[in-house]
Amino acid sequence: MYSKTSITTLLTCSVLLTACGGGGSSDSIGGVSVTNTAPELKLITGVYNTSRSDDESYLYIEEDGDVEVYDYQNDDQGSGLNCYSKTTSISQINHHFNSKKVTYSGSDKLYTLEGDGATLVFGFDTKTGLTNMKLNNTFSTDTGFNIKASNLNIRIGGGGSLNLPSTRIQITDITAALCK
Repeated sequence: MYSKTSITTLLTCSVLLTACGGGGSSDSIGGVSVTNTAPELKLITGVYNTSRSDDESYLYIEEDGDVEVYDYQNDDQGSGLNCYSKTTSISQINHHFNSKKVTYSGSDKLYTLEGDGATLVFGFDTKTGLTNMKLNNTFSTDTGFNIKASNLNIRIGGGGSLNLPSTRIQITDITAALCK
């Protein structure tokens, strides 16, 4: 029959295959298959400078698609403290996207970020960054969004290098200087 060695090998392989799993989860949004832990999410991981001239702000996308938005407090719109805080107010840049999640549609090759009535859909190019952005189904130019209204305050991309994750400031810089 089977030796103890071949049975042990078979059981070890079964355990390893079960532990490895499929490598990700997927959902369906509007009938489109969306992968939440796709390698494509790693492409967009990083800190994006979403500042305005009077308000320094950063949007951080984690490898799993989780989004955190940070506001620097020592600028014209802040509290005057030399620290960063997560956005909590509707008047802060990209507040709608804080604690939300980016998903990726492999069939459309598009990323989606939904938050409090704002839906941002975009492509990503490793040389130019965010491309073909649509906010609530309205196309932008490839240079980015800069929308501020009484109930909406969104800025993504713009100005070339702002489209790609920042090399000037890293998430470790921000988290090391969080407001207490």
